[in-house]
Amino acid sequence: MAHSMHTCLLFGCFIAAGTAHGQTLDHCGSGFEIPVGVTTGHAADVDGDGVLDVVVASAAGTVSVWLGSLTVSSYSAAQSDDVVLDGSTTIHDIHVEDMNGDGHADLIAANRTFINVALGGGDGTFGAVTSIECEVCTIDLGDVDGDSALDLLSVSNEEAVVFLNDGTGLLTTSRVFRPSGSLFYNGAFVDANLDGRLDVHLQEYETFFFYNSSSYMHLGDGTGRFSGDSSGPSFDGFVSHWMYNDMNDDGVEDLVLVHDGKAEVWLGASAGPWISHGYWVGLTEASSTSICSGFCTSAVVEDMSGDGYPDLLTTAWANPGFSIQIAYGNGDGTLSPGPTMHHAHGEYALSADFNLDGRSDLMVVGNGATHIGTPPCP
Repeated sequence: MAHSMHTCLLFGCFIAAGTAHGQTLDHCGSGFEIPVGVTTGHAADVDGDGVLDVVVASAAGTVSVWLGSLTVSSYSAAQSDDVVLDGSTTIHDIHVEDMNGDGHADLIAANRTFINVALGGGDGTFGAVTSIECEVCTIDLGDVDGDSALDLLSVSNEEAVVFLNDGTGLLTTSRVFRPSGSLFYNGAFVDANLDGRLDVHLQEYETFFFYNSSSYMHLGDGTGRFSGDSSGPSFDGFVSHWMYNDMNDDGVEDLVLVHDGKAEVWLGASAGPWISHGYWVGLTEASSTSICSGFCTSAVVEDMSGDGYPDLLTTAWANPGFSIQIAYGNGDGTLSPGPTMHHAHGEYALSADFNLDGRSDLMVVGNGATHIGTPPCP
């Protein structure tokens, strides 16, 4: 499972049709407006009709659901539901997953003070919100205790908390991690030692100025319990994003870092795990590629070209607006420069097949008015 983390404030969104490998990204034709300014967004099929829907969050703590529909010529969406969350503050992270095993998409949203869960009805609506008071920056989901229910990792500067899901969507605290004299920046679940059990990977920075970062792994035992620190590699400069995916097609997840205007791919050992008996092994740098002319505001690892190899999609501040860039994965841990587009609303991007043509499309969330459209490109 590929994971990615981001810490951004986002406003508005746009969807562009996917193109073949090597073509220039474009936002062709017409679209439609979502009449709300949003802070973050997510795409998922929340009503079970096979077409992706759009879930967006406002700075006031409200989540709006827009149900997608597909015609011969374009993708569009219409507002279905509003969910008011506890905290009434800017929402930083949204996930849409099945938390209670009923086959319906549920909403998990985090702001600075609460983790909110609203169970889905399968028709694009969500029920009453249950919340946990917790300082939150980012969240990740995964089954850490083997009961097939998605558990949750919450990360803030001061602590990282693992919450176990009882199978109904109710979350209870299992383990709290504290930074070792510095600050947590982000974290995720990953199976670092290839034992079939999810571990917790946390990233720390020395100071609020984010000069240097260090990685720490806590190995899971499959019951929701985790080991102490297993110290990993340190990286100079500000690592704004880090993600996991198999970048060289060897069955082992690798680490992709974005920092200081470049993307680095660190390969896991082809014959074994990152972690062996508590020690980091075999994690070696495979490539370094220049990317993001300005500060990278988001990064996603997905197969954008349809060749079966993961690519890197990034957004960065530009003047004016934002630049959106793809670096194509070559299947050996290296990346090749791909197309770049500029857009006024491009602080955060994700890829998904909105118009069901078998190609990855681009959903862009940025500063200003909200606009979505996926007409076909020539």
